[in-house]
Amino acid sequence: MAEIELVRGADKDLVLLLKDSVGDPIDISGRTLLIFDVSRALLGKVSGAITDGPAGELSIHVEGTTPIPLGLHSFRVQLTAGTASIAIKPIQLRVV
Repeated sequence: MAEIELVRGADKDLVLLLKDSVGDPIDISGRTLLIFDVSRALLGKVSGAITDGPAGELSIHVEGTTPIPLGLHSFRVQLTAGTASIAIKPIQLRVV
């Protein structure tokens, strides 16, 4: 995933659509969303939810009104159901 820009002092909302190798949505209904490997500057500032499971849609919110230091920060998202999991590449957030 490309770097996502966040203006210092502002919040950022992301919508991610998970698709398989042929472009069809991955049904993520009933999975648990976990945010991990969070950069120190983003601890407690990143939250997420599955917003449309059958369409493979999840939303991520970064609370930036309490200013985050300038620079590049990252976090990862994983969706689990029992022993099965889907991991998303690190999401990089550049604060400008």
